[in-house]
Amino acid sequence: MRVQKTLRRHGVPLEHGPFVARETAHVCAAGCRRDGVAVTPRAATLAARLPPKGLVGYDVIVFVGLARFVEPRQRGEIGAALAAQHGIVLSAGEISPLGRRFLGSLE
Repeated sequence: MRVQKTLRRHGVPLEHGPFVARETAHVCAAGCRRDGVAVTPRAATLAARLPPKGLVGYDVIVFVGLARFVEPRQRGEIGAALAAQHGIVLSAGEISPLGRRFLGSLE
């Protein structure tokens, strides 16, 4: 494997709070291909906490979904609870898509 690129990835999971990770993407030096695309493994620990192209962690999505649909709370209440309990600030406009993503995962 050889280094393909180094990426900065921002994330906001409940367990760590906001962070910036530097991820090193590797590519197969022998030219390995899967389905016509170069094989590039990524960091498994980062992928376990953040969805692809997502900023907030899976645990934040679950927190929002449970608060929204199990304990029927309003978006403002959910944002206030996230800020008070975990120090994570999300606008009401960011909370709605997270609730929809939670429901999509349950399907």
